Amino acid sequence: MVKDGFAGDDEQCLLALLDIRDTLESWLVWDKRMHTLVTRHNPNVIF
Repeated sequence: MVKDGFAGDDEQCLLALLDIRDTLESWLVWDKRMHTLVTRHNPNVIF
């Protein structure tokens, strides 16, 4: 049984998931960058 507008809803979900994934990836990159900066300036800091 196929509901009306199911494909549209599915597409919205997919776009939302992609958006979340992009956000997470950019946060991870940012985190890694900050970690590198901090450790470079202060080698005694342990995360």
